[in-house]
Amino acid sequence: MDLVDALKFCGGAARWERLRELGVSGHEMTAARGELWVAHGTYALTDAPPAIVAAVRLRGVASHTSAAALHGFALWRTSPGPHVTGGHRVCTCTERP
Repeated sequence: MDLVDALKFCGGAARWERLRELGVSGHEMTAARGELWVAHGTYALTDAPPAIVAAVRLRGVASHTSAAALHGFALWRTSPGPHVTGGHRVCTCTERP
């Protein structure tokens, strides 16, 4: 599977370990660093939702208003940034993916 197809399969963003499991070569990931690489082993499509990218980067899950928006729920208010639960460190609402 190529990198773009693997990222689509994963919802728009994935860590390098998952991409390798899906058969993406290290060479292809290295070649895409300027275009699809986000940070610290995270790759994302340019149109991936910011909440998904932040959740993958932090090894957590999109939560709260971010999860509600991703599932199509109407929101009274939106947050200024993504909400992520779990992962290796805390993500504030204003932290950029």
